[in-house]
Amino acid sequence: MVISATRHITELNQQYCHIRLEWNSACNSANAALSGVTEGDFSAMAAAINQAHVRVELAYTKLQNTEALAVHIQGQLGLESPWKVGCEEYNRYREEAMLGKYREALGELEQLVVMRLFELSKLAMSGTRYKLRQQISKGLQWRSKAI
Repeated sequence: MVISATRHITELNQQYCHIRLEWNSACNSANAALSGVTEGDFSAMAAAINQAHVRVELAYTKLQNTEALAVHIQGQLGLESPWKVGCEEYNRYREEAMLGKYREALGELEQLVVMRLFELSKLAMSGTRYKLRQQISKGLQWRSKAI
C-alpha cells in the first residue's frame, strides 16, 4: 500500500508540474487573446475572451484537483511537508515508480509471448483441422504486431 501510494504521489508530482505549465500557458494566451482581434469587432473579442476563459478555468480546475489529490495521499502517507520535484525522497521514489512500471510492462510482454507460444504449439498438434489452423495463424499474425 505504501509503495503504491508513494509511486502514485511521484506520478502526481510530475502531473502537477505538467498541469502547472499548462495553466501558465493558458494564462499567457489569455493575456494575449485580444492581440489578434481587429479593433471594433466585438463578436470576435467576445469569442476570444470566452475561449481564453474556458482554457484558463479548465487548466485551473485540473491544477486544483491534482493538488487536492496530492494532499490527500500525502496525508495518508503521513508526510509533514510536501515533496518537491528534485528532492532526494522524490527522486528515490520516482526511480522506484519507473522500475515498477517497467516490471509491469515486462510482465505483460511475458504474458503475451507465453500466449503466442501456446498458440504455436496448438498449431503443431495433430488433430487440429485446417480451418482452425488458419484462424490461429491469422490471430498470431495480428497479435504479433502488438508484441
